[in-house]
Amino acid sequence: MTFNIRHALGLDGKVSLERVARIIEPAEIVFLSEVDRYWLRSGLMDQPAALQRLTGMPHAFFAAAVDLPGPSRQYGNLLLSRFPILRATAVPLPQAEGAEARVMIEAQIDVEGEVWFVFGVHLGLDREERRLQLETVRARAASVGDRRLLLGDFNAPPDAPEMEALASEGPMWVDALAGAPGTFPAWKPAVRIDHVLLSPGFAARLVRSGVEESDASDHRPAWVDLRLSRPPGPPAHPPAGVRP
Repeated sequence: MTFNIRHALGLDGKVSLERVARIIEPAEIVFLSEVDRYWLRSGLMDQPAALQRLTGMPHAFFAAAVDLPGPSRQYGNLLLSRFPILRATAVPLPQAEGAEARVMIEAQIDVEGEVWFVFGVHLGLDREERRLQLETVRARAASVGDRRLLLGDFNAPPDAPEMEALASEGPMWVDALAGAPGTFPAWKPAVRIDHVLLSPGFAARLVRSGVEESDASDHRPAWVDLRLSRPPGPPAHPPAGVRP
């Protein structure tokens, strides 16, 4: 699942991590953007820690894109998983002059004995900036295996010119949400700017995908179900997938 939570600020103007947690709790791998740590606007809460506690997700990695001195501290992306996160790192992305800093979470997750490569992004507002950021994503993803997921808030629809940067050296990704409804704005979605992309070999495992109605943020969450490569043993968590 991917969900831009806007620091849990809902359409009713109230900040509610509990509302966000109810949406994402059934998922097994979740990428969240616009997550706060110790900001006054969200009650000075450590939102990554609170969301991990509320969902019962045993594994988490937070990457701060913005890290300010004083009482207002960090803001960025959060990866939650019911599977072990073997390795995770925050990769700075190119930014336009004066633009907000952006980072990508790059992680390896052990899913029933398989290593899945997960790339989570929240891209910039400028088209050229996004193109450069996607070139960075493509270059880093090209060096790993075929069990790849790229998900997040791209701030661009599937047919945006800058999305071609992902295919500059041949097809690397399949749109797992092709045909799905819009994700933004949540009250009347006009465009799908939140995406889940799969490497071609991985796309054969796609079972279903969709976008959920939600008033927990100004975006709607998007999800996919994926098959495991082999039947799991007695599950310690819900059956396979990356869905709500």
